[in-house]
Amino acid sequence: MKVNDKYLTAAYKVLGANAGGLLAGGRIPSVYNGYVSAFGGSMVQPGFYPAVLSYYSDEKKGKIAELIYKIYQEAEFPATRVFPSFLDFAEANSNSRQVRNNIAQSVIALKLVLRTFSFENENEQL
Repeated sequence: MKVNDKYLTAAYKVLGANAGGLLAGGRIPSVYNGYVSAFGGSMVQPGFYPAVLSYYSDEKKGKIAELIYKIYQEAEFPATRVFPSFLDFAEANSNSRQVRNNIAQSVIALKLVLRTFSFENENEQL
């Protein structure tokens, strides 16, 4: 799937200078890269709402879910915030193919933008 430019622009804007709060000592922990990659597969296998629900069960994964939702909001509804959380949004729109495609665009954009930052290797000592 080719990513839409408006999602890339939204991802750059959302991540900003602090990489969406993921930076630790100037680098992003490498585990977050895997979480972003796994989100797309999670949406396909159990479904959109269960994937979001499972990500909210873990604090680190919850940060990724919130970033995905912020990118989606920035790309689609920059002036308004319709739902207070991604979980509420996913529950209300779990059957919408268009929403799932747009969330997939957000995930791809996040993955591409995260690649512009340095990752901290788990085995590496700072």
